[in-house]
Amino acid sequence: AKDFPQIQFLGLSATLPNCKELRDWVGNITNRTTRLVQSDYRHVKLTHHYFQLTSSYKSDYEREIKNHILNLVTTKTDQQFLVFVFSKAFGDVLLEFLRKEGVEAEFHNANKTSK
Repeated sequence: AKDFPQIQFLGLSATLPNCKELRDWVGNITNRTTRLVQSDYRHVKLTHHYFQLTSSYKSDYEREIKNHILNLVTTKTDQQFLVFVFSKAFGDVLLEFLRKEGVEAEFHNANKTSK
């Protein structure tokens, strides 16, 4: 907001647990009244998939995560997936892994969009 003071509207398509804090933060850094507009409407049903890791070593649990995600996207081909990862570095690793397995995938973060 400090870099783009002319922006008057920020739209997010996401599930955010702290949207009121985001509103307050934007209002504080812009010194402008900021309103929050929310909706529970979902055009596509949101489904959560959880799994328990069996490994305690980083290389092993990263492999478990990659294989679990690959299994989801290759067995549920009629669905789309949004995966949140714990680091940008692992997002890059996961993207490369999925693409090598023939999965069409993208990785987005605050600094870049995958090519």
